[in-house]
Amino acid sequence: MREGLLFWLLFWGGMVYTPMAQAEEAGFLDALIDDRSNVMVVLDASGSMGQDWIQGETKFETARRAVATATQDLPDMARSGAVTFGHRRNFDCSDIEVLSNPTASYGDLTRTLEAESPQQRGMRPLADAIETAAARLSQHDGPGAIVVLTDGAEECGGNACALSAPLAQLQIPVHLIGVGMDAADAALLRCLPASAGGSFVIARPGEDLAPLVAKAMALSHTTNAQRSAASIARLLLQEQDIAVRDLTRIRSDLTRLDGAFMVLDQRVESFEGRDLLTEELQVGDKPLVDQEVAMIREAANRLRDQLGSRDQMLIRMQDQTEGWNAGTLGMSRHARLAAAMATLSATVAEPAEKLVEGHQKLVERRATLETEMAATASQSEALHRRLSQLQGSLDQVLLRVESTRHLAASLEAGQPVTTAVHNTLDAPHQRVFSIIESRDAQIATMQQERTELMDQLKAVRADLMTAQEDVVRTQRQRVDAEQRVTDARTLLAGLQANQLAMKSQWKTELDRVSLEHLTARQALEVELAEVLAQRDSLSTDLNTLRQTLETSQAQTLRLVVSRDESRAEAAEIKLVVAQLETENSALNQSLTQCRLGQEDLTLHVASLEAQSKLQAQSEDEGFNAAIIRTKKGYDLVHDARDAGYIKIGNHLKIEDINDFQPHQVSKKKAVYARHQGMKNGNRPT
Repeated sequence: MREGLLFWLLFWGGMVYTPMAQAEEAGFLDALIDDRSNVMVVLDASGSMGQDWIQGETKFETARRAVATATQDLPDMARSGAVTFGHRRNFDCSDIEVLSNPTASYGDLTRTLEAESPQQRGMRPLADAIETAAARLSQHDGPGAIVVLTDGAEECGGNACALSAPLAQLQIPVHLIGVGMDAADAALLRCLPASAGGSFVIARPGEDLAPLVAKAMALSHTTNAQRSAASIARLLLQEQDIAVRDLTRIRSDLTRLDGAFMVLDQRVESFEGRDLLTEELQVGDKPLVDQEVAMIREAANRLRDQLGSRDQMLIRMQDQTEGWNAGTLGMSRHARLAAAMATLSATVAEPAEKLVEGHQKLVERRATLETEMAATASQSEALHRRLSQLQGSLDQVLLRVESTRHLAASLEAGQPVTTAVHNTLDAPHQRVFSIIESRDAQIATMQQERTELMDQLKAVRADLMTAQEDVVRTQRQRVDAEQRVTDARTLLAGLQANQLAMKSQWKTELDRVSLEHLTARQALEVELAEVLAQRDSLSTDLNTLRQTLETSQAQTLRLVVSRDESRAEAAEIKLVVAQLETENSALNQSLTQCRLGQEDLTLHVASLEAQSKLQAQSEDEGFNAAIIRTKKGYDLVHDARDAGYIKIGNHLKIEDINDFQPHQVSKKKAVYARHQGMKNGNRPT
C-alpha cells in the first residue's frame, strides 16, 4: 500500500511542482502567482498522547491548542489541513483520518480540531499518516510542507526514514515536534526531517508547545513562499534575460540602421552639388539619375522593413512587460507572507528580509528594462523621422531631374530659352548658353578625333597581326630549342651511365691489382674527379639553358600580351635563340671534349694494365730464375709451403710466423727474407 502510494505521490508531485514540467504549460506563471502555501498538520492521537502534559491538559489537547493558536493569524494565502491517527479504534494500524484538506481557513481547521474527541487508545501508524498528508498536499496546487506532532516512533511496522527520499524529491519538508519523546524514538525519527529538508525539536515535559508549533508553521510557510517566489523570479528573470538579449540586438540593429541612413543621406545630399543639366547635355553615355534615385529608394524601403520588424519586436516586448506586473504582484504576495511569518517567529526574519530584497531588485530591474525600452523606442521614432525626410528629399530630387530633362530636351531641339525657363535655371546652369555655342565645334572635333582613332586602330591591328606571326615563329624556335635540350639531356644521361660503368670497372680492376698499383689508382681517381667536375659543369650549363628557356617562355607570353612592344620582344627572343644556339654549340664541344677525355682515360687504363702485367711477369720470371739458380730450389718451395706461405697471384704471403715450431723459424725466416728481397728488386744470389 505504501509503495503504490509513493509512486502516485512522485508522479503527481513531479507533474505539479517540478519547474521544468510546469514551464511546458502555458499558464505556469499564472499558477505560480495564484499559488497558496499549504501545510498539513499530522497530529498523533494514539493512546500515549492521553497522558497529562501541562496544567491538567493532555499531550493531545496541548498540541491541538498550539496548532489553533499558530494558525489564527495567518494570511488568507496560507492554508492548513490536518491528519490524525490512533484516535478511534484500539490496536488498528489503519486508523488514519484526514480531518481537513490543505485548503481550509483558520475557522474551518479550528472547528474541525475542536470537534475531535479521541479515545486515545489506538496504535501509532506514523509513516502511513505522513504519506497520507503528502498525498493530500500533492493533489493541490502550490508548495506544501508537513508539521508532525507525536510523542513516539512508528508502532505499525512502517519506516519513516524510507519516506525521506520521495518527500525530498517532491520538495515537501517535514518539521517534526517530539512531545516528550525519549532518546531512542528520537534517534529513529531524526533521519526524516534531516533528509527531507525540515526541522526536528523535542519538547520537554511541561513545556508550552505553542512557540514550537508557531516556529514550525512559520518555517513551513516561509519555505513555501521562498519556493514559489524563486519559481516566479526564475521565470521572470528568464523572460527578462531574453528581453535584454532581444533589446541588445534591437539596439545594435538600430545603430546599424542609423549608419545605413547616414550613408543614404550622404548619397541624397550629393545630388545637391551635381550639375544635372550639364550631365543631360553630355554626348555619349549619360548617368541614369533616376536609376540612382530608385536604388536609394529601394535601399530605404529595405531599411524601413527592417525598422518595422524591430518595432514589432519592441511592441511584443512591451506587451510582455505587462505580464511582468502579475509576476511582480505574486512576488509581493509571497514576500508579505514571509513577513507575516517573521512576526509569528523571529527564526524566519532573515529569509523574509531576503525575499523582500529579491522582490525589490526584481522591481528595479524591470524599471531599468522599461527605461531602456523607452529609449530604444525613441531611437526608432527618430529613425522613422529620418526615413520620412529621406523620402521627401528623394521626391525633390526626382522633380529636379524631370525639370532638368525637359530643359535639356528644349536646348537640344534648338528651342530658345524663354525668360521663364531661364529663371528656373540653377546658378550653375547659367553657363549652359556657352555650352550650346561650343557644342557643335566640340562635336566636329570629336568626329575628327574619332576618324584618327579609327586609323590608329587599323594600324594597331596590323601591328598585332605581325606580332602574332612573330610569336608563332618564336614558339616554333622554342620547340626546336626544347628538342635540342632533350637531346642534350639524353646524351648527358648516356655519359653519366658510361661514367658509372667506368667507375665500377675501375673499382673492379683496382681491387685485382696489388698494392703497388695504388698510386696509379689514385691518379685514375683524380682523373675521375675531373670527369665528375666536367659532368657538374655540364649540369650547370644545362640548368643555365633551362633558365634561359624559362626566360624565353616569359618573354613569349609578354609578346602575346603586349601589342606595342611585340616587335622589340621578338627581336630579343631571336637574340636569346642565337645565344641558345651558341650555348648548344659550346655544349656539343664540351661533350666532344668529354668523349676525347674518356678515350684518353681508356687508353691510359689499358697502358697501366699492360705495365702491371709486364711488371708482374718480370717479377715471376725473376723469382723462377732465382729458384732455378738455387741448388735447393725444390727445398725452398717445399719449406715455403711448410712454413705457411700461400701463393696469391704471382706473390707469396706469410700467414703467421709465430705459429711455427722453433726448429722451423730460421728456415721460414730465410725464405721470407729471400721473398722480401725479390719484392724489393734484389735478385737472389
